[in-house]
Amino acid sequence: MNKLFVGFSKQIELPKGGCLFIDDEVREIPRAPTFDPLKHCFNPLADIDYKKAREIVDVAYTISPQGETG
Repeated sequence: MNKLFVGFSKQIELPKGGCLFIDDEVREIPRAPTFDPLKHCFNPLADIDYKKAREIVDVAYTISPQGETG
């Protein structure tokens, strides 16, 4: 079962078996990897050619037609 904890309490008991924990302060959790946005990132535009760039732009224009009337 999925659970979502939202609130102002600093004391949240972590569930057994693992979880996705998002916080603005780093907690010491055994065997938990820490995401550092300066080291870890996803860049869909890295190492693409012209054809792949055009495909991405076509998808973006399909989602938002930029002033075309429908």
